[in-house]
Formats: sequence, C-alpha cells, structure tokens
Amino acid sequence: LRIPVLANGNVRSWSDVQANLRSTGADGIMSAEGMLDDPCIFAGRHSGGSGAAVRKVEKKLRQVDALRARQAEGGKLTAEELEKVGCRKALRAERKELLAAGSPSTSDDRPKPPQDGLEKARLYLAHAREYWLPPTSTVVFHCRRMARAELTK
Repeated sequence: LRIPVLANGNVRSWSDVQANLRSTGADGIMSAEGMLDDPCIFAGRHSGGSGAAVRKVEKKLRQVDALRARQAEGGKLTAEELEKVGCRKALRAERKELLAAGSPSTSDDRPKPPQDGLEKARLYLAHAREYWLPPTSTVVFHCRRMARAELTK
C-alpha cells in the first residue's frame, strides 16, 4: 500500500516549494496562505517544461510499486526486478529534482504566468467573471493579497 505524504506550512514561493520537497522528502506540497498572495506559486514547476522526463520517471515508479505490491503478497521477484525495486529511492529523488528544476520540453506552450501582482489580480478577476464570481468581499480580499506589494509602494 502506497500512501502519498504531503507537506504543508510556510510555503510562499516556488523556491519554498523546492526547498520543502528537498528537506521533507514529501510527495507533494499544499499551500493556502501562499496561494492567496501568489496564485501562480506552482506555475514555477512548468517554467522549464518538465513533462516528458517526469512522466518517464513516474512510469518507472509505478512499475516499482507494482513489484513491491507483488512482493508484499508473497510473490517472488527476479534479480532484475529486485534491482528495480532497489532503485525506488533514487527514482523518487530524480522525480523531485525534475519537478523542482524543470527539464527541457517542447510540449509546454502555455503562456508564462504574470509576475506583477496587479496583473495577477486582473487575471483573477477575468477568471472569476468567466467561471464563478465569489462574494465581493472575497474578491476584494484576494485582489489585495495578490497586489499587496504594488499597492503599498
């Protein structure tokens, strides 16, 4: 049985995400306050376009997990399969590095997220209008958080 472990707390930037993954060894990150200040916080993951390399490593990890499950049920593994299982820790570390640093890929043609808080607030408003408009007090709160630096200059 594989249970993903998520880390949470004091994640306010992409560098915090990377540092947290490195220091905790967690499978993922949660962020609440950081997302209010920067709704594009996880877009840093895509800046290098890590898609193909991450998918390849994740496929290997799924194979290793299947082998471990078979082994846990009493199944015998070949020497080659045992070697693959032994590489699990290295594969997990490789996946985290790829997610943190990004790797070259041509399949990621999404626009870059805005860096300016006011631009993030404008994008937020456009999406809110298009998908769901929360109460005005919520909209004002979110926009103030996103554009705090620009509003306090």
